[in-house]
Amino acid sequence: MRYILINVTPDTRYRWFHHRRNVLHTLELPLLYDAEIWAYLDSAAHAMVNTIEEQLLVKRELIICVSLTIDFFRRCEHAEANALRDSQRSSDNRPVSPAIS
Repeated sequence: MRYILINVTPDTRYRWFHHRRNVLHTLELPLLYDAEIWAYLDSAAHAMVNTIEEQLLVKRELIICVSLTIDFFRRCEHAEANALRDSQRSSDNRPVSPAIS
């Protein structure tokens, strides 16, 4: 029951667990079955956790840093291309000086 592509934090586990408990309560199963399913859901809920909240914050900060770095380099490339284009234009528009003999 591992969720690789979804960050499952302890808080997410608690919410999942809470909803399952509510559903189980509405079924009004015999005590033995209720206890067996409850034990399974408890184990499954703990097994699903793949991210601690602190790790999730670090991942988000890392994604933001990478995005900003990519944006920075794109802007640098764009500025460099503009500067090169401007320098080529200015050299093309420069008046030709007469040859001095």
